[in-house]
Amino acid sequence: MVLPIVLVKVVLRSNLKDFGYGLPKTVKSSWGYFLLFLLVLPLVYVASLQDSFINYYPIFKSIIFRKQVAFHHLIIFELFYGLYFLSGESFWRGYMLFGLRKHFGYYSLFIMVIPYVMSHYPKPFLESMGAIVAGLTLGYLALRHNHFWFGVLAHWGVAIAMDLLALYQLGVTII
Repeated sequence: MVLPIVLVKVVLRSNLKDFGYGLPKTVKSSWGYFLLFLLVLPLVYVASLQDSFINYYPIFKSIIFRKQVAFHHLIIFELFYGLYFLSGESFWRGYMLFGLRKHFGYYSLFIMVIPYVMSHYPKPFLESMGAIVAGLTLGYLALRHNHFWFGVLAHWGVAIAMDLLALYQLGVTII
């Protein structure tokens, strides 16, 4: 997240708000993200039934011991994982999307989503394909609301749900 901010401020000499870094003016626009989160949950559940999902998630398998994970370890991991989504959303839906918007308008969504989906290639196939729809949707909402912050929360929320469903499918107990 630091590199895009430095590029915007120092190299481009632009305002961070022009790249989606401005805080939301109201929480009224958050309902769309929450609805998106709720719509994705059943799909995440279905994905959690796939072997490819269980083989990949949770990515913190190293903190699981004897089919148990400590609650405080899970919370610490998920908080740091949130920083990962903050960084990703600030790059894909912030720096890249808003930077391209000046020249390509809403077509910037399609330019941004190609490398975004490519970043999902090591993940399960269904997730990589879902990244097309998710990337376009989160990008559209970011452009419409002039920020990516609620996208961070939605993306992070889906990731937490994926981890919890993976734990459930693997029979791991949170202690």
